[in-house]
Amino acid sequence: MEPFRFIHTADLHLDSPCKGMKRIGPDLQTDLQDATFHAFERIVDACMEREVDFLTIAGDLFDQPERSLRAQVHFREQAKRLQKKGIHIYIIHGNHDHLGGKYIRMEWPDNVYVFPAGKVDSQSVYRNGKELARIYGISYPAQAVSENYAKKFQRDTQAPYAIGLLHTNVGSDEQHENYAPTTVEELTAAGFDFWGLGHIHIPRILNDQNPVILYPGNPQGRHIREAGARGCYLVDVKETGVSELTFLPTDQIRWFMLQVDLTGCDRVEEMVDRLAEHVAGVAESHANTGIVRMTVHGATSLHAYLQDRENLRQVQDALQTILSNSCGNFWIESLEEQTAPNYDLELLRQQPNFIGDFLTIAETCMESPAIRDDLQRSLQEFYGRGKPLPNLSEEDFRLLLRKAGQLGLQMLLEVE
Repeated sequence: MEPFRFIHTADLHLDSPCKGMKRIGPDLQTDLQDATFHAFERIVDACMEREVDFLTIAGDLFDQPERSLRAQVHFREQAKRLQKKGIHIYIIHGNHDHLGGKYIRMEWPDNVYVFPAGKVDSQSVYRNGKELARIYGISYPAQAVSENYAKKFQRDTQAPYAIGLLHTNVGSDEQHENYAPTTVEELTAAGFDFWGLGHIHIPRILNDQNPVILYPGNPQGRHIREAGARGCYLVDVKETGVSELTFLPTDQIRWFMLQVDLTGCDRVEEMVDRLAEHVAGVAESHANTGIVRMTVHGATSLHAYLQDRENLRQVQDALQTILSNSCGNFWIESLEEQTAPNYDLELLRQQPNFIGDFLTIAETCMESPAIRDDLQRSLQEFYGRGKPLPNLSEEDFRLLLRKAGQLGLQMLLEVE
């Protein structure tokens, strides 16, 4: 077979409002709003620089069923850039941009093909009159699709290389809406060479050959829960049919979650410098804008100081001042505290006094599921007053108990 290459992407969410930043200036706000557009421009740049044969997009090209006019115009202009290079775009639409939405319907350039809603269609890709690959796809007719669309795909026996585009939740991942659910086993059994998926925003290679099954992730993280490098995949198909996969970062703004150990840190200025060093470390890996959520932990004499939210805010502001001079394109989204006092807890626990008893009881509360359940019910009765409290994960509730124990110990020691 003829070797060829293409780029696969999904979940661009053009014109999606990036969320999570409260105290930011107008320049960063504009950058956040434009970030999805810049990511798509980088994909188009990569298509031209790498001289790909085509581009595939597996759903949620647009963020809303209504498709803002700005998003559609931006897509059309980028498609025209690829049209000039003879590069075609093959698109399916997913739950966010399903074909049942009400929107201004624009004419796309003739290098764009949109797969129909609710049924699988196929398109052949040619170079110099010879078929390189056959692409199959299906778009969503409405937001919620519960049917297993993978069962609708049937490979033509004469297809030299079969690519399936599907917006799906493989394995019914509970962290995502279970749209068009299927399994790796079902996709493998379909006889395709490549499955380009969409819907899950984290880059994942579910199977690396025979067939390739992958989620490219979204090209631009939109909030702190989408931290880390985001991009698309370059796929090189060799004469043997083996596919070589290369992840290409495309994010204009990258989100980072940093854990910083303050153990042994006794002065505020020392803490600020340590935090700045950690941010500078990640800034070396990303030349564009970075947004960081920092969590401080460890046993430190600064624990009591950090319990005051105003002090935390001042530390964040001081850190931002340093970054403005050294890493001007990096911003602190939030500073969270999970430190512990630098007391010898074991020694205090062994003391035959109220403090020792308190620490023993606190440890029992942490380790006993029955007591934790009783505490949650008591918290609901005392604080909820008939209204449901936010659902707390086991980890969050244990963190809440640990902080309560630390606060109680601090108050007892102050009395002592």
